Amino acid sequence: MHLMRRKKTIRRPFRRSEDDGGKRTLLLALILLLGCLTGSVFGNSRQPPALLSDLPGDGESFFESFLICSKYPLAAFLFGTSYCGAAALPLLCAAKGWTLSVQAEYLFAQDASFGPAQAAVKLCLPAAVSLFCFLLISEDSLKNASRLLSSLRGEHRPAPPHRLAHAALCAALLLLGTAANTYLTPKFLSLLH
Repeated sequence: MHLMRRKKTIRRPFRRSEDDGGKRTLLLALILLLGCLTGSVFGNSRQPPALLSDLPGDGESFFESFLICSKYPLAAFLFGTSYCGAAALPLLCAAKGWTLSVQAEYLFAQDASFGPAQAAVKLCLPAAVSLFCFLLISEDSLKNASRLLSSLRGEHRPAPPHRLAHAALCAALLLLGTAANTYLTPKFLSLLH
């Protein structure tokens, strides 16, 4: 009786290291910067569409402001749950950069007396918190989307270990940033005028 031997293949479940030295973060940050440059060159001084805007306006409730500030990190998190996210996340980074640049231009065009101090208070705090959270969640989501995409080819890699912890941290930071922007920013701006 002849038994056919199967050719043994060596599976490497950990083909690539999960720690890529920050290459994904650098790539996403460069795409975001490219979006900023595109927005500053080709954007205009009109307010960006509400769907893209991530800077809350005046007179919005805390909950509305939180939803506006967290829409890009939330979209990045959701893109990480699909293998299509590997292609969609760079596009989301470019849109975030473009929106940030157009919003800054709109703020300066809206009020001629809007100086650097007002810009720092109105734009920098929300943008800093939102950008940090967006890039952190985007990197984890890109890792997870790449993992899901590679699973279609039969490769199995573990999920990013801190993805949910990073998302919870960002949710807390966005809540604090929204609270500061909603309750403290108007007071600071009134002192600067």
